[in-house]
Amino acid sequence: MRSPICVMSTVATLAMLGSSACGALPGLFATPTPTATLTPLPTFTPLPTITSTPAPTLTRTPSGSPTPTTQPKIVAAKRADVVGRWSSPLSDQTIRIEFRPDGSFDLDVVEILNRPGDVYHVQEGIFRFTGGNLILDADYCHTYQLVAGVYAYFHCQGTFKVYSTYRGETPVVLSFVRVTDPFLERGTWFDGRNFGPAEQ
Repeated sequence: MRSPICVMSTVATLAMLGSSACGALPGLFATPTPTATLTPLPTFTPLPTITSTPAPTLTRTPSGSPTPTTQPKIVAAKRADVVGRWSSPLSDQTIRIEFRPDGSFDLDVVEILNRPGDVYHVQEGIFRFTGGNLILDADYCHTYQLVAGVYAYFHCQGTFKVYSTYRGETPVVLSFVRVTDPFLERGTWFDGRNFGPAEQ
């Protein structure tokens, strides 16, 4: 049995060792470091995939009626191919002719420069188609020769080949080619000329 002095000496020795060499005896005297508890990161829910929806294709709807198509010219052979009021500029005048559904026609000259708007009635008569040609039949044809102080008028028939250009179901251009016409001035007015719709 150890003596009390030996036991106390041993305890004192251990105490001195523990205070001077704590680092050498951590298991004996150091306060244990608490173990850190890791908090798990929150779980992220992935965002939904965004699908791009293409913009709707706009379909243009034509408004109103479709524009009539211009047709190739044809040889005029009936009244409907020429009926209307037509005009063509010539130098300082406008030549104007009106074909009516009843087969009659009027021929006028409209001044442009000298007396703008003045209308000179040249003749009226009847028209018909024969052998693919247009016949202008009128009593008031003249030679511009004075007889007893007045112009001499005579009955005459002018023959023309006429081409009609349609837009849709409506003639829009008349093209004249003189075949023969004893009324020379009228023949000159029409030969090789195009007539369009006259202003009312």
